[in-house]
Amino acid sequence: MAASASSLNLSERAFSSNVAGAINTAVATSVEVDYRGYSTGTVYLPATTGVTGLTFYASTTAGGTYHKVYTAAAGAALAVVVVPNALGNAVALPSEIAACSFIKLVAAGVADADCVFDLQA
Repeated sequence: MAASASSLNLSERAFSSNVAGAINTAVATSVEVDYRGYSTGTVYLPATTGVTGLTFYASTTAGGTYHKVYTAAAGAALAVVVVPNALGNAVALPSEIAACSFIKLVAAGVADADCVFDLQA
């Protein structure tokens, strides 16, 4: 018997998922991504974006308080540089966020960048 959607546990979630939303220059207005059950993925930025960098934030609950993610080795905020180009960008999500439940990305360079997260289990 198949489980209903309301009774699915994390082990029964899809192996991949796409989430669309905006990445902004403020945590409060960036799209929240439910990363539970996923361990990797890619964020696709359109060619029209002016995003020059991404900083990663995490929370234990949906709508919760978001904290900047730091790397263990360097003790620095987890961030990536993005070089805008005419074809857009595909940015791999770093392994450091694999254990995070909910994530947000904050953009440097522009106030609003529509994107798609391609998440993989």
